[in-house]
Amino acid sequence: MKRFSQTAAAIACCLLWQTAAAQSIEQIVKQHYPRQNTQNQCLLGKSFRYYSGNASVRGDYCFTIDAQQTVNTAQGKMHYILLTGKGIDLKTGEWQTAHVDAGAVGMLVLKARADGGWQTVAANTGMPVGAFGSAPQNWALHQFGPDTWGFINQSGDMHQGYAGSRHIILLPLGNKISISQITAESDNSGALGDCSADMGFESAAERQDCRQRLETITSRLNIDHGGTLVAGLYPLQLTVNGFSGSKKYRNQVVRIPFDRAAGQYREPKSSPLAGADF
Repeated sequence: MKRFSQTAAAIACCLLWQTAAAQSIEQIVKQHYPRQNTQNQCLLGKSFRYYSGNASVRGDYCFTIDAQQTVNTAQGKMHYILLTGKGIDLKTGEWQTAHVDAGAVGMLVLKARADGGWQTVAANTGMPVGAFGSAPQNWALHQFGPDTWGFINQSGDMHQGYAGSRHIILLPLGNKISISQITAESDNSGALGDCSADMGFESAAERQDCRQRLETITSRLNIDHGGTLVAGLYPLQLTVNGFSGSKKYRNQVVRIPFDRAAGQYREPKSSPLAGADF
């Protein structure tokens, strides 16, 4: 009788495990974002801290699904989900919309199971991206390796006339999500203007110095699917146009391999956009 009870218990446990394991995509999303804000029709994830300037800030965010797509890979059927979050004060219910308030993104990578359900293989439910409490929308899924897909978008900002944007790349790396930021644009004409006396550059030396600092640079980012793989990921190709002082750029190509040690794409110091401050 005791042996029968043990066997029955084992079978029941196995059945329960199978039932729990065969989760739908919707169930897994709710598992990662368990609370719902019915007033704003969004999901609440875990709070997380990020740095705004030199200050450590704790953020709460209301998430909605921005993009999702199923892809057949050599590893099986994968489902990629990108969520964007708006900053919210959970005590008052008010949106956090100050310039210094970052937005947030979350990414889930799911794999299809033989039992018809799905399981999480990589996830990060909250990463700071954007400004004024909002993240960029309309993320696009691209292939970054033979068996790796990730999301990409641009996020821009401006401070005191110094404007710019960055290419934001999110992709799975093991069971984690890697985030890379590559400078996409830089324009300081809002701060320096035409470098004239009317802009406060009164002496010839000041005007000359201003003209050497004045820049307007744009870029186009491509994935080099024929390039050498690093950690199973293709290199990127940044095509730069514009000027910085007396330097002119016309379709200048900057190659960006994946940095295995850093676990992300990192723009080289040779890029005309490296170190742009905005």
